[in-house]
Amino acid sequence: ELAHPPLLNLRLIQRAADAHVLLLSLPALCSDSVSLASFTRELCAVYGRQETATEPMQYADFAEWQHELLEADDKDAQAGKSHWRNLQDLSATASTLPHEKRLAHPELFEPASIAVDLNTRIIEAFAGEQETSVSAVLFACWQALIWRLTGETESSFALYHLFAGRKSDDLAGALGLYAKYLPVPCRCEDESFNAHLRRVRNAVNEADKWQEYFDPVMSRGSVAYDFEERQSRYSAGDLSFTIIDQYACFSPFKLKLSCVRSEAMLSARLEYDTQVFDEETVKRIGC
Repeated sequence: ELAHPPLLNLRLIQRAADAHVLLLSLPALCSDSVSLASFTRELCAVYGRQETATEPMQYADFAEWQHELLEADDKDAQAGKSHWRNLQDLSATASTLPHEKRLAHPELFEPASIAVDLNTRIIEAFAGEQETSVSAVLFACWQALIWRLTGETESSFALYHLFAGRKSDDLAGALGLYAKYLPVPCRCEDESFNAHLRRVRNAVNEADKWQEYFDPVMSRGSVAYDFEERQSRYSAGDLSFTIIDQYACFSPFKLKLSCVRSEAMLSARLEYDTQVFDEETVKRIGC
């Protein structure tokens, strides 16, 4: 009920004299994963009697700045808008996957997920050999898998990649929904994986460069990807905070690979729209 505050819902559960669990819930319009991490750091700083960071940009100021940016007509603005116009047809056309069902009730979105096993050691080692990030390797694998599932010998489409939306230092600790999914072109062909990885990495870098000029709209039938580096433990003197679990979903999709890297652990889940795929189909995709 967005019209009836408070929008922030908190529950504190005492498990023992020295152990508590804080449950926090926010509407999707108010937060993203980066906001939850910033909130935890600030909470930890308060308990540790530390000075909090400089006041970040407020969302109203950000919205005004974003509007001015999209209305601008300078060299950067023209280049950024041109980049997304060139991808308009690709991002509007979602790839059709095997055993995909037609939406019976488009007004409803009921996601579910399954865990995916990853060989962390192999992925980390390969990323190191290629001098690239683990996220780039996983996204390249995800693109290649989706291309194979389409059954096309040559195909061009776009997968949506999550970006934090906080390139400015003023937004680093800001609370709010700044993250956005951006279409990244997928032009797959029969080539070596190393060559495919270089192509994917360049496309992601281009999307990151022009992300502020994109109107963040993701179609309901999109295939998406997100990767998060997550700090699991925070300390404030004798007090420690541990994130037990967190989940953020602010845009509908039909299928998404969601990855989290926390310390030495790498985990992944396949999230899906239950109206489009059944669980058995998603399990076969994740094998």
